[in-house]
Amino acid sequence: MKSRNFVLTPEANLRLNSLIEKETRQRDEYFGNGRWVHNLIEHGLIKSMVRRVMSGPRPETAQLQLFSTIEACDVEEAEAKLLRTADLKITPPCRIGFRA
Repeated sequence: MKSRNFVLTPEANLRLNSLIEKETRQRDEYFGNGRWVHNLIEHGLIKSMVRRVMSGPRPETAQLQLFSTIEACDVEEAEAKLLRTADLKITPPCRIGFRA
């Protein structure tokens, strides 16, 4: 996130660390650390931050800091979205062919 110039507030950093610790403790055989973190950032944190910024009052001047700061509420929204999709289970593909 640092390479893309995103900054976490101290509260967001604590919340994100606890979320990652909690989720990695309850992983299963389908859990992929890198894939999970990538999806959390791209499909959770950044989208939550964008929704928060776009739904608020428009600043008079474009503030780069506003568009690059991830707050604790963004982590909470991403976590809620993550929990909604956590109930999805991957089912093994159907067997194709004849059975004896």
